[in-house]
Amino acid sequence: MNQQIQYMKVFWDSTGDRRLPELPLPPSEDEIRLAISANNQRCPLNQIIYGPENEGNMRTLRRLAFTALKRHHHSCRGCNFGIYAQSGQGKTFVVKQFAETVGIPLVFVQSASLSDTAMLFEMICAECEKIGTPVVPYKPTPDAKADFTLPPVIVFFDEAHTLSAKMMQGGLLNAMEPDDGLMVVKRGRTGSTLVDCKDVCWIGATTEKGKLFDAFANRLGTDVEWRSAAAPEVAEIVKQKLDRKAASGEIAFSMPLEACEIVARYRRVPREAINFGLKVIQQRDMLPSDTWDEAAAQVARDIGLDEGGFTRKQIALLRAMGQRPIAEKRLPAVAKCRMEQIQRYELPMLIDYTNGGPLVVSVTGRGMCITEAGLRELDKRGIPHKGRKVTAEHFEDRR
Repeated sequence: MNQQIQYMKVFWDSTGDRRLPELPLPPSEDEIRLAISANNQRCPLNQIIYGPENEGNMRTLRRLAFTALKRHHHSCRGCNFGIYAQSGQGKTFVVKQFAETVGIPLVFVQSASLSDTAMLFEMICAECEKIGTPVVPYKPTPDAKADFTLPPVIVFFDEAHTLSAKMMQGGLLNAMEPDDGLMVVKRGRTGSTLVDCKDVCWIGATTEKGKLFDAFANRLGTDVEWRSAAAPEVAEIVKQKLDRKAASGEIAFSMPLEACEIVARYRRVPREAINFGLKVIQQRDMLPSDTWDEAAAQVARDIGLDEGGFTRKQIALLRAMGQRPIAEKRLPAVAKCRMEQIQRYELPMLIDYTNGGPLVVSVTGRGMCITEAGLRELDKRGIPHKGRKVTAEHFEDRR
């Protein structure tokens, strides 16, 4: 294997005696603090819209970015993190903004499609090639164990809980281990090479940390428990996204913030709200005489949402639980759909702890029970129920 030089993106001269005069001088720590401060609108992290419950998470991201930006090659070594949130809350966007702030390549991995470390290595190589730092055989010292030494990159595992055990045992966990950092890459039936991953930052995202392999979660180190957006943040996220689509010409026009607030009444998950907002714009484009309220109400009716943004299946579940607790296995009979749809699409909104929820919870020995907040939703719709005696709070008080 021929020895070559592994190039990497370098941001400032770290030699101390200006041997690289073409590069700028190192920034001061105060300059880095200013670059990532919450009031610097040029910082990509500040494109993330978040509420008070995520302020701690944003400070965590700024601390990690500060650590990387102090290094001449912006290595995020030691800055691994896992980001956990409900589906549609913008986990991928948060990671992309973090990577843009740090300024090193981001390797986006659809975890379920990853078969082995050879495939992962190819993905890393492809991303490094894009920015002009192709991965080549390189040993920083003659006695180095690895055949390749990766430049600083961020590897992001989306839906990380779908990574296979074979992938973990096949070299990924060793690569993520700070004291090891070596990834075995199989080549053919018998050959293999070693890749030094010490300058790789590993990030995993999933809806629930409990779904991850323990060893994988432990190597991620820092937990970013991203809280669900409340209605005001959802409206701002919709506004931000639709403004960009309008500017690019993808949609005919955007909508004012007050219209985005209407959208947020119907859809509480950012991804769903953006899609709903697009349909509202299409409705207004087709019928300009509609007000924003009328356009949103029409779209809601067309896709089966009521005035509060609940689906017919969700209302069926609340209605049934307003009469008595229901065993989880009976939910498909009530909602008239498969359990997979209930768990993925119907229950998340009902069991969410934001926006006045949860509306239903699981009670040991009783099954799924409506809460007092759930009864209030039935009252809004004039749906009869059995009152507090069927609520989770009532059963908990009797224990």
